Amino acid sequence: MHIEVSKGGLFLEIKEADLYAVTRLLNDQTRIAILEILMDGRFHTVSELAKYCKVKTNTASFHMTKLLEIGWLETHKQGRYRYYRLVDEQLAGLLEQLLILAPVKKHTTLMKSLEMERLIEARTCYNHLAGKLGVALLKYLCEQQLISRQKGHLIVTEKGLLFFRNWGIEVEKLQDPLCKDCLDWTERDFHLAGKLGNAIYQTFRDNGWIESHPTDRSVTLSVKGRNRLPFLI
Repeated sequence: MHIEVSKGGLFLEIKEADLYAVTRLLNDQTRIAILEILMDGRFHTVSELAKYCKVKTNTASFHMTKLLEIGWLETHKQGRYRYYRLVDEQLAGLLEQLLILAPVKKHTTLMKSLEMERLIEARTCYNHLAGKLGVALLKYLCEQQLISRQKGHLIVTEKGLLFFRNWGIEVEKLQDPLCKDCLDWTERDFHLAGKLGNAIYQTFRDNGWIESHPTDRSVTLSVKGRNRLPFLI
């Protein structure tokens, strides 16, 4: 709750978090589908989101307006196109936690089942790696003592600094939060978030070690990636 008092002290203005506005926003399957797509951290047009969600463009536009009103999206206009993405990684993390709390639903179509299998194997969580691939990556980094857990915090070791430098990542130049645990909603285990998690994901993309799926936020290790990162297979 946030309280503001006028300079003259004539009135008291009380601002309280409107949780109902959030639950009302999430009470729509199309908006949920849009948010799940936007959890990849990339910019998308309304027409792209409409196609992915199998709804009309004006329907997707209506839902995007609702998400903008609550401050969950940022926009970028380029030429005649306007692009949208989630406002920050914190929101993506919150949505990931809600997925952990949600009951599991069964998919009755082959397409949905295959999509879910892809997401379980490897996907993006805003701009870091999640799914089995993300969890395996963090476990490897800890097992090799490249990252250590100290009093509940993840710390990059001296050995880790050299290791990540070989990947082209200058850890010393990254801002805080450097390393964060992010609880994975499919694996019920932790994957790596924070600025280092972001840098690793970007490095994997830039080097062609992972390939993104065109219609969802799943990724796969490329042939090049399998050769370069055999410990993740």
